[in-house]
Amino acid sequence: MCVGWGARFGSALFLIIQMIILLDFTQSWNDAWVANGEDDPRWLYGLLGLTVTAFLGVLGISGA
Repeated sequence: MCVGWGARFGSALFLIIQMIILLDFTQSWNDAWVANGEDDPRWLYGLLGLTVTAFLGVLGISGA
């Protein structure tokens, strides 16, 4: 019984850590592309295209 609660707590902690790592990665990626976009606007168009593609992918996966 104790192992089950440990697994529940551990899985929740694992998911929280994964979300933090993913958000940190995407924030640093966004910062790098925006910084490059100050010199060349193609980076900003690329970032916009990637964002729209990801959003449409999520909508497609969710079935909306």
